[in-house]
Amino acid sequence: MDGTPPSRAAKAIGIPVNCVCVGERGEYRSVDGRWDALCGLERGGALLVRPDQHVAWRSARAPLDPAAELERVMQVLSMKEQAAMENA
Repeated sequence: MDGTPPSRAAKAIGIPVNCVCVGERGEYRSVDGRWDALCGLERGGALLVRPDQHVAWRSARAPLDPAAELERVMQVLSMKEQAAMENA
């Protein structure tokens, strides 16, 4: 979803991320209204879901600097991936 803090953050650091919004004003809606609670999110929170559908990161609420937080998370995840490949 273009224009949201996560999509602007991803664009700012050059990471290809598909952003979707779930909620009242989002492109997707929770059928029973419990999606946020089930995911452990407050308004403005975010999930980073890997292509294999595993949650790689969760922020219960919106970070103060979404671009810096996304960049930090991507660096941590890439280090974990590199370590896993070296230990394989």
